[in-house]
Amino acid sequence: AIDITSNGGAVVFCWLDGATKANQFIESLLAIPAERLTAILPQLIFLYLGNTYFSEEWWQGLPTDHQAHIRKLANNENPYYSDGVFIEESLTPWKILKIHKYANS
Repeated sequence: AIDITSNGGAVVFCWLDGATKANQFIESLLAIPAERLTAILPQLIFLYLGNTYFSEEWWQGLPTDHQAHIRKLANNENPYYSDGVFIEESLTPWKILKIHKYANS
């Protein structure tokens, strides 16, 4: 889930206890330096999530090659077998302030 507020936001991943593949995926994300993660998260959202909404102002402010990249991510029919699809440039002004991982135990 993604929650955007007037002074920030949050990206939240949830998975069932014991779901080892989901946990491995999250661990792989947590191993990425925060500066790189700010570039990857928006791309990951367009690659894996449906019903992604965003500001027209943000979209119009993107270079056409970034818009084409996002369209490619969003149109990918099987993201689970898509390696190396993320670009290095950040698509948003996001900054990661905190990362928390909570375990249900």
